[in-house]
Amino acid sequence: MDIAKTVKFLLGAEIEVVVSDEMTRAILVAQRIRSVGGTKMKAVRTVYQDIANLPRESVCFVFHKGAGLTSRGALSYFYRLRR
Repeated sequence: MDIAKTVKFLLGAEIEVVVSDEMTRAILVAQRIRSVGGTKMKAVRTVYQDIANLPRESVCFVFHKGAGLTSRGALSYFYRLRR
């Protein structure tokens, strides 16, 4: 699977993220949920419990690539789920 190693966040700064196997699995799970009609929130909630220990940038990258969120949307979902 070809997954980009960088993602743009809020102010246009590019943050480099190293994609681990754990992240790749989470991205695939989120994409599968979205492909069968699941909501973005359902996809994100499902994978968050497995990647909650990762840094914020990594979690947002998974949300961005897996659930199809924008970088701002991924950050908003991250803060919503972190509560």
